[in-house]
Amino acid sequence: MPKRRSACCRCSPSSPASPASTVGSPALSSRPGRRPTRGARPALFGPRCYTSSLGRTWRSGLSPTFLLGQDRFLGRFFARFRVVGLEEGGVNDLEERLRSLAEPVLTRHGAELVDVQVRRGRTQLVRIVADQPGGITLDVCARVSQELSRMLDVDDPIQGRYTLEVTSPGLDRPLRTEADFRKHAGAKVKVVLASGRHEEGTVEDVKSDRVRLMRASGAVEVPYADIAKATLVLPW
Repeated sequence: MPKRRSACCRCSPSSPASPASTVGSPALSSRPGRRPTRGARPALFGPRCYTSSLGRTWRSGLSPTFLLGQDRFLGRFFARFRVVGLEEGGVNDLEERLRSLAEPVLTRHGAELVDVQVRRGRTQLVRIVADQPGGITLDVCARVSQELSRMLDVDDPIQGRYTLEVTSPGLDRPLRTEADFRKHAGAKVKVVLASGRHEEGTVEDVKSDRVRLMRASGAVEVPYADIAKATLVLPW
């Protein structure tokens, strides 16, 4: 029996192809069992498309499914999925494999890979987070999703059913590279080191191998190699 897989692509309202982030008309939820959302609230995501390997379209069009007024996780809309080991190798191994497959595809479309996330629940979620100068468009998301889906069918690194999602970065996008920190110079960030220690401060200086943070207690330099996770500190 062929593997049941679905794919979707999402773009944030900051994307040129996306509409304004405030939607006042009723919109149906994309997930079964959720009631339609009414009222004008700022949406985290704009246009989205869903397709499946079975050849039927689940949904296409505009839907502000996840709203700032209702979702305190700011875009972590699959938070209920638990990160666990897979049948063959762990999540980290799978993420590295997916990264090696996704990066060349995104490069061909003028985009960059921001993050790869794997979640597992009733159906596994594989999320490819991508961006490009000016914001990634829905068209690029769709093309990358289709091309990567074909590659995954051939490479077949994932056990069982899964959903593939290609999305633009949210407000909590990870900071990983020198370019990421340079883009957010002067911003306040929270850094989790591989040792488990936490640092929080303003990006004061960015070097090729490390970033300098200004904390309340003084400055500290953090090598990129020691960073397990770094994110912006949101002002609310």
